[in-house]
Amino acid sequence: MYQTSNQLDLFELHDAEILSIDIGNEEIILELSFAFLSALHEANPLEKAQTIKPCTIKFHGVSNHTAKMWNEKKRIYEAHAEPKKPLQNEIMEFEVTEHHHENHIKMSGHHLAGWTEWSFVCTTYLVSWAEFAGTAWYENK
Repeated sequence: MYQTSNQLDLFELHDAEILSIDIGNEEIILELSFAFLSALHEANPLEKAQTIKPCTIKFHGVSNHTAKMWNEKKRIYEAHAEPKKPLQNEIMEFEVTEHHHENHIKMSGHHLAGWTEWSFVCTTYLVSWAEFAGTAWYENK
């Protein structure tokens, strides 16, 4: 088992299949079938970005959790119908920024009811995975 609590911004989650989302009291556990680890990340021993699988991200000290869905008819974002399961299938966009020792997380993607934006703040996180499964597909272009 590999794990790191550094450089979350060097993980690429675009197209990562969501296996489960567990939203608890001040904690979110996101289980993915795979993710991509940048060649620049200190946990990557190789020269190119790697596919890692399966991948679990545990976010701790979670606050300001919001999930909203796009209403095409009204052309606005509204409160999510299922805030405990904000995304389904896969993550399309992932962004992390650090402000004052807090990590601001934003993800977007599809839900059966429509396009969703999901955001929250966490104080710490832990990313773990079982194996390096080969070079990331975008490195082979």
